[in-house]
Amino acid sequence: MNKLNLSSKDFENAWKLYEAEKINPLTRENMFKGIVYSILSSRENYQKQMMVFNRLMDHGLDNPESILGNEKKLRGIVRKSGFHNQKIDAIYRLSQAWPKSNLPEDILEDSENGRKKGFELRERIDKEVYGMGYKCASLFLRMCDYLDLAIIDRHVLEGIEELASDFELPKDYKIRGISDKKYLEIEEIIAKLAKENDIETAIMSMFFYYRDSQFKNGFQREFSLGCDFNIISRERVNPVKGINKKPNLDRAVQKRLFDR
Repeated sequence: MNKLNLSSKDFENAWKLYEAEKINPLTRENMFKGIVYSILSSRENYQKQMMVFNRLMDHGLDNPESILGNEKKLRGIVRKSGFHNQKIDAIYRLSQAWPKSNLPEDILEDSENGRKKGFELRERIDKEVYGMGYKCASLFLRMCDYLDLAIIDRHVLEGIEELASDFELPKDYKIRGISDKKYLEIEEIIAKLAKENDIETAIMSMFFYYRDSQFKNGFQREFSLGCDFNIISRERVNPVKGINKKPNLDRAVQKRLFDR
């Protein structure tokens, strides 16, 4: 492994993104919004994702009933997103299935019991929620505070390739993505790197995303709700304080990670 080329500012802003995206309070209603948010993240830059998501929320398309009753409005908003037909289909199917799904209750139950079923829940989401896949399912579960899963997009892939001399990206990954098997292999690399640096796997993957994506330039602009705003609840938060609430994310760890 080469030296981890991330600054303490990257660390703090990755944590801000974690706090901004966290579903709080964790309810069935907010989890629905979280899955919509995750679907919109697929093959899309942060600014466009936030623009489309905010417009859906502003137009009241934040629950299954309103989406099923306003398909035309849904299409008009989401069509501004990349791969919009697939995303519209995924959000509409989610709205049809969500009222009868026991997935939210299972996540709530596991959350109250230590969040031990993250990998099992990801498999369920991959199979039960159309249009998600491992990456979007991992993002959604991280929003539910599961931190042992990696959110792997092209920014993370390129970051791992930069660090690991024996790691080679599939040549067509930008077009075809990566297989589930490859996803799990890369997740193991990220988990090992995170363990070596005393941080959670999800936060490790967020470092690369913050450093290399348009999030870095767009988080405080008009498309974002801002660093002190929770994206799902749309309430103000103070994310920087959260750093000292996590035992593996304190200032001493930052010093070991970045000042060596």
